[in-house]
Amino acid sequence: MKTIKIIYIFFFFVAVPATVSAQSGKEICKKRAQIQAEKLQFIEEKLQLTYEEKTLFLPVFKEFDTKRENLHQERHKIFRNYKKNGLNMSEAEILKTADQLVEIDIQTAALEKQYLEKYKKLLPPVKILLLFQSEYEFKKELLRKMKGGKGQHPNLDD
Repeated sequence: MKTIKIIYIFFFFVAVPATVSAQSGKEICKKRAQIQAEKLQFIEEKLQLTYEEKTLFLPVFKEFDTKRENLHQERHKIFRNYKKNGLNMSEAEILKTADQLVEIDIQTAALEKQYLEKYKKLLPPVKILLLFQSEYEFKKELLRKMKGGKGQHPNLDD
């Protein structure tokens, strides 16, 4: 009987949280994919892409956005580590963390410059600026809806 209680306690404290964590990870991925799709649709509409522009530009933009998101996730990981261990970090470790964050910013800027050159070959100049403006507007709208929904995932079709 004692063994059954131990198994039950183990299951409750180890297996259940792991399942919930896996589900929340899946939910996060699903929400990211939904936001990505909404963002692409938003940009397509704002830029009024022709069929040819769509077929040439969108794969390049998706590639860029994925790489930028990876850098963002790396930055987020560094901040999570600092939040978790910051009080126990030496000054040297803190400075290393600051250097890592700046390096990510530099990589992000280099990535943006690299893809700007690609966009110049695919889109007219006015649509490139519309792209930058559209990304800014999308982010602003996303944040506004998240605040309105108290942190819930926004549906941009509202």
